[in-house]
Amino acid sequence: MEKKKIGLLFGVGIGVAVLVYIGGNGSFFESNLDSNSIGKYLGRSEPTKTGGNYFAWKITNKNYNRTFFIDQLDGEIISQMMYIN
Repeated sequence: MEKKKIGLLFGVGIGVAVLVYIGGNGSFFESNLDSNSIGKYLGRSEPTKTGGNYFAWKITNKNYNRTFFIDQLDGEIISQMMYIN
């Protein structure tokens, strides 16, 4: 699973980006950027905004209790989830 440490530009601070495959129903899986392969099930988010499937960056920021899924091609937010403590 590919991980990148990034500084986010839209006000959520520093986070870690992990490449995943997210289905239209919000289920997301490990992914490999080099082979575009899909690995084990990791969890579930809100359904994607189009209902389509994507390879996306999963960006978690624990300071704001949020995870965003960003389309790897155009950088658009396609899904998100919020944690409740």
